[in-house]
Amino acid sequence: MDPLMRLYDPFAAQAGAAAVTERLLLGFAVCLMTHRDLINTAMAVASLDLMSNGPLSALPKPVQLGRPPVWIGSNSKSVAGRVADYADGWIVYRGMDKGDAPADLRAACLDAGRNFDDLTLSLMDAPRAEAELRGFIDAGFRKFIYMLPQAGEAVLHELDEIAALAARLRA
Repeated sequence: MDPLMRLYDPFAAQAGAAAVTERLLLGFAVCLMTHRDLINTAMAVASLDLMSNGPLSALPKPVQLGRPPVWIGSNSKSVAGRVADYADGWIVYRGMDKGDAPADLRAACLDAGRNFDDLTLSLMDAPRAEAELRGFIDAGFRKFIYMLPQAGEAVLHELDEIAALAARLRA
């Protein structure tokens, strides 16, 4: 089964996470606004921001200082230009982008007069192999999103593996 087909509703998942954390910055990769009612979505985001005391990245007037980062999650041919024009980052789904995301974003930043290093390039469904992950880091990716099982001991095991991988990469 496609891992994206088993994802929880982002607002329900964030409410659950907000209830059990005080240190994590919460956010979600994609909110398909064309599939949601705008008023209900704005209310859900505002409610989450208030209930979580601000560690949610997605609200025009957040409890957190500054403004929330705007990241675009897309694999279309024109997304690099959109990211360079008005976003703070790009979430690329590994294997779905048909171009060279880092090179495309660097070119779009040059065209838009933005510094590539001011943006965050993220990889969704990041690899677990250290050498492969280092290749993505060398290319310009800075954040990595892992697909995890929905429940059970397997989640903790996989989180431990990812934490160990992160520690090796930072060493």
